[in-house]
Amino acid sequence: MPASCPDCAPQAAGWRSLARAGDQVDHLLERLKPRLLIFDEFHSALRGRREDVKAIFSFLRRIARVHDISPVLVGEIAIYDAVHDTDEMGSRFDTIPIPRWAYDEDFATLLDSLEVSLPLANASDLSREPLAKIIHDLSEGLIGEVIEIVTRAAVAAISRGEDRITGATLSDLGYVPLSRRRNSALRHEMT
Repeated sequence: MPASCPDCAPQAAGWRSLARAGDQVDHLLERLKPRLLIFDEFHSALRGRREDVKAIFSFLRRIARVHDISPVLVGEIAIYDAVHDTDEMGSRFDTIPIPRWAYDEDFATLLDSLEVSLPLANASDLSREPLAKIIHDLSEGLIGEVIEIVTRAAVAAISRGEDRITGATLSDLGYVPLSRRRNSALRHEMT
């Protein structure tokens, strides 16, 4: 398709300017008419220059106003701080904390759903004791951490020629829970 095709989705190589990219986004939003846009890992967008972060929030205000779209920002606590930095942005968003996974039957179901996608020869029974408890403790009930732990454990098992994830596999990962990583001695040395 030619770069001038108005129905084409934006592509980095085809963007000649930020204004053109904005026009393409507007065209797509007008055409698709979404009511909701979910921005996962939004805290990553806040790590840029102050001007860039202001531009991102300006974009969110504009899509809400022009296209009647409700943006949903998902991620770490830094989002709350950035949104509530000004009264203008703070009044535009409701803050709803996403609860951590409890160690219960729903967590076991989550582990079962992850396990079926693993390329291991045998079932690891991740949803049973003691593996489920180990994974829950290491992940602190955070879904991103659960996925990271299970993925690393599967890679480790395959690398070691094992056909399943075991307690030893999880132990050998040396996985440090997020709360301890955030409070690590290395982090304190850097501040």
